Amino acid sequence: MYNFNISAPGKVLLYGNSQERPKQAWVIASLNIRTKLSFALLPPRVVPNEYIQLDFSSINLQMKIPLRTFLIYFFYKNFNRQCPARQIYKQVKKYVQMLSGCRGNYDPSDLRHRLSLEMFFFLLVLIAYDQGINITSTFIVKVSTKLPMGYGLGSSSSYAVCLAACFWRWSLLQKGIARFEFLNKELAKIAVYAGCCDEKIYNTLRPVDTSVIVRGGITVFANNATLKTYRRFTSIKILLVYSKINKNINKDWIINFNKIQNLNLKSESIMNSIDNLSRTSIDVFEKMKNDTDNVSVELDTFPESYYDELAELVRMNQGLLKVLNVPHGNVDLVCAIAQEHFYMGV
Repeated sequence: MYNFNISAPGKVLLYGNSQERPKQAWVIASLNIRTKLSFALLPPRVVPNEYIQLDFSSINLQMKIPLRTFLIYFFYKNFNRQCPARQIYKQVKKYVQMLSGCRGNYDPSDLRHRLSLEMFFFLLVLIAYDQGINITSTFIVKVSTKLPMGYGLGSSSSYAVCLAACFWRWSLLQKGIARFEFLNKELAKIAVYAGCCDEKIYNTLRPVDTSVIVRGGITVFANNATLKTYRRFTSIKILLVYSKINKNINKDWIINFNKIQNLNLKSESIMNSIDNLSRTSIDVFEKMKNDTDNVSVELDTFPESYYDELAELVRMNQGLLKVLNVPHGNVDLVCAIAQEHFYMGV
């Protein structure tokens, strides 16, 4: 009946401190390494027993879940469109615990498997309740991504945005609405759903992550608000080095961040300097934006001075983080190698 594809980018922190403080400015950009999702809804009664088929190839998770048990759990007995998100998540956690007996290779001890399923069913139920999706037949969802998990590139937010956009589009199609592009108000709603998912499952609330992933471009963020956005910004090529340093599990990052919480005068001054660098980058982005607006400028025709300014700001940002002992030693080594080849590490 319905078949469509959706993709969402990742994100990368250009300037600032990844362990941000509320008042500190930081610059984040969408990253064209994408999470891709395909959705297919089969007509009713095509198969003897209706099911939900999931194929998350990047984490080697394949499942076939009986649709009837899902509907009984969330709709027939426990159906409540006014159910708050936190209660939905509690029900989802219990439901996912019951899935180990389903067909497939779900491993409850694999955190990637469990969290991916929790995000999937949380957003499905949340949006189905909110938008009145009528689930009556088999549907198949396949997701893949090249974004590594746990390395600050927005893999979980990108996945959440894909799911939220998928279920939102499903709700539109059931209402007879088919669009090639979402409206601005729909993008805002998708960002809210994805942000809610991140908040409930990962206990984090970073609206700028989902906003940049949903809308793309570059965003300058501070004081829990957006200072500047560049939505239709010319693409900038950057070099990403996969250093295999997992920010979620590396204890040195956590220890150093805890030290920063007890700021002395020196570190306070450094943090202020990092903040100023982030704000200074706005001037460069504004000049590039103005050039793009005034004339048809291709990426390779921008004055080299713009890239020199951005590269110098990156170098200074990295140097200040080094003084705070925030970067892992291997990150510093990678940046040194990159600089030898005229790249700037961040």
